[in-house]
Amino acid sequence: MLVLSRHRDESIIIGDNIVITIVDVRDDKVRLGIDAPIEVPVHRSEVYEAIKKDKEEGFSRCMDNSKYIDAYNIFFKRYFTPSASELSALEKGLQELGELTDKRKEYINKYKNKEF
Repeated sequence: MLVLSRHRDESIIIGDNIVITIVDVRDDKVRLGIDAPIEVPVHRSEVYEAIKKDKEEGFSRCMDNSKYIDAYNIFFKRYFTPSASELSALEKGLQELGELTDKRKEYINKYKNKEF
């Protein structure tokens, strides 16, 4: 972990397009301003964990109800990365539906083999 010291109105730049500015410091709280592209989600950690849990549960519900295309879409949009065994079950379910295209199989295998 990189630890930096900053004063109010000073910034930190991440990559080429994310700027974090110290807006205010009061007692033990720091207010941050975050300027990031719209496609980069920014959440407080507790919100992120709630979103992640919801996506995991959504994936599981889809798998339990044989909605393999919906489960694949949750995975493909990177809302949730299933385990290798879940990916195998997804692959099998898509194959049973006749929906396992070469592109889908390649994408699933990339994650099963951790080639991302």
